[in-house]
Amino acid sequence: MTTICDKARAESERLLSKGRHRWHFPDLRWWWSVELPAGVRHKDAKTLLPAALRLLEAHGIAHPEPSPFGPDSSMPAIKWYVDNHVSAHGFANVATDGSSRVREPGSVIVMAPGVGGVSGSVEEIPPWITGELKSSTLLQSKLAKLQQSGFDEQHLFLFIDMGGVPFSVYDNLASDTDTPSTAPTLDTITHLWLFPDPAFSTFLAWSPNGWRRLTTPATAESP
Repeated sequence: MTTICDKARAESERLLSKGRHRWHFPDLRWWWSVELPAGVRHKDAKTLLPAALRLLEAHGIAHPEPSPFGPDSSMPAIKWYVDNHVSAHGFANVATDGSSRVREPGSVIVMAPGVGGVSGSVEEIPPWITGELKSSTLLQSKLAKLQQSGFDEQHLFLFIDMGGVPFSVYDNLASDTDTPSTAPTLDTITHLWLFPDPAFSTFLAWSPNGWRRLTTPATAESP
């Protein structure tokens, strides 16, 4: 059992989750929603982000396009903002009466960028997993351990993180309808289990009998 994920994104998400995705910089006038790409050092962000947001507030820019209508893009905080592809949206409708911590001045909600794209066919899944098994050091290690077990049945369980695979593959994994019509090439693996992570109501399973889409026990309806 293992997870296919974007390690930088997963680590960023872990750090952001510690603070419930909320930072607070008391010298800001607005509250902000910020997308912080994976790989950006949080230590740098906590120093340079508030400086960039102060400059944007000073120019009255709620949805920043820092240049040419805002602060000079050569300024360190703005240069950091642009170079790291940070995205922010400011809101002046602050709550100053204690009714909302999210909307109080200086509140910054920090999230990883969204993942999206064009969804193709469910038939992309077999060649994708075949390619992953050939190219991924992690999956090659899992395969070797299964082969060393000597068991006739060899099951590989994979949890699939949205940020770690092509969007179309994840979107079709998370679908609750179609199944592929072709078999993957899995060497000695006899059973494959693919779970879209972190929350899923269905998953795909492959065995020599073909593909099946199954409902997870936690979400199955009671009789």
